[in-house]
Amino acid sequence: MRMTSHLTQHWRHVIEAPMSLLCVLVFMASMVAGCASGATHPTTPTATPQPSVLPSFTDWRAAYLGADGHIHAVSLDGKSDLAGALLPNLTSPDLSVDSSTAPNGKLLIYQGNLFTVLDLTRPLPETPGIRHLLSPPGLLWSPDSTRVALEPEPFTANSSNEPLAYLTIATHEVTVVPLEPGEQHVLGGKPVAWLDNTHWIIEGGQGATIYPPPTPGGSSYGDTVTICSLDVTNGAVHVIAAIRNQGIGAGFTVVSPDKRTAFFYNIPDTQNPGQPYTPLAARIDLTTGEVTYLPTIGQSFGTQLYSFAWRPGTMQLAATTQDGVTKLYDLQQDTITPLALPSTEMGLSVGGWWPGRNDTLLMVGPGADGFPNFTAGADGSGPYTLAALTLDANNQTSGRILTQGAMTFLSLGFVRTA
Repeated sequence: MRMTSHLTQHWRHVIEAPMSLLCVLVFMASMVAGCASGATHPTTPTATPQPSVLPSFTDWRAAYLGADGHIHAVSLDGKSDLAGALLPNLTSPDLSVDSSTAPNGKLLIYQGNLFTVLDLTRPLPETPGIRHLLSPPGLLWSPDSTRVALEPEPFTANSSNEPLAYLTIATHEVTVVPLEPGEQHVLGGKPVAWLDNTHWIIEGGQGATIYPPPTPGGSSYGDTVTICSLDVTNGAVHVIAAIRNQGIGAGFTVVSPDKRTAFFYNIPDTQNPGQPYTPLAARIDLTTGEVTYLPTIGQSFGTQLYSFAWRPGTMQLAATTQDGVTKLYDLQQDTITPLALPSTEMGLSVGGWWPGRNDTLLMVGPGADGFPNFTAGADGSGPYTLAALTLDANNQTSGRILTQGAMTFLSLGFVRTA
């Protein structure tokens, strides 16, 4: 379904007393005179022009796709909701659930029937979108908002594997990272974050002992996960830290906003039954490579976190689990604090910390009746709710609904156009 706005013209039928013949003749004469003088007389109401860009504003706002097909930006207090451009390329039944705004708040990317890059402060180009591109989960922006980490289809590949690559926003040029032969297989993962404007943090497997498949038809597995820095300009790989355990299972890495710390946790590898599994969670200093294990947090995971966001300036992670519980994970103290959500925000999940505020979360989702059995990202899915959740010094919460009309995407991220 193409998301378009529809203007409905409302005609008013006014019943008046019959005009006299003289009135009719006078009316007809005036019409003839008007035509002779070149005057025009509109016969339909003038349509109100739809916005082509978001208005200028200096505060950070939560962006979402409205039922009218336009991007909207709602303020933290929920009192201002501004509309912008009609978003194109939303007709694919396989639309990605992911979308992301750039760190500068002015650029938006999402994956539909085209990989679409939009400048929210300018009118849309005639053909916004880039074909054949796929982005890894998270839609990763460089800190300066000039590049996006990509995973192109093999049409640009220099090997039988899909290469690691990035997109330069200004030129739409795709650059393949020049890895040495076989190096990508050793890395074994996709980028999880930009460390700076030229380096990715990526999970690797250097030095791992490889074990045979535990069951017929299974896969071999290693006993080591390495946290690496990859220079995207020359392909140089630097191992920052290593986590060794035969029971690693499936691992996940999250990087702090200041790029100084990473958090690693694992869950059982359900795609490889019989593989040993030891619950692990660790805090990694990305400067020194020091690994600090977190046994309490490690024992709490059985499934992948549904959504998460690192609290700026702290060692805390807000996350929503697969069963819909939102918690605060303290990576310094190795503690877990469940957050009691207001009744209006039950069924919502963590969408991110509001920029410039480390006490307020954006919460998103279908509500209590829909979580977790819903499919965001399908064209026309929704409506979804966006809410603000504020934590006090004792982690007591209060909230407010910002909109209940978000469509397709749970949210489009945070925007600031001025």
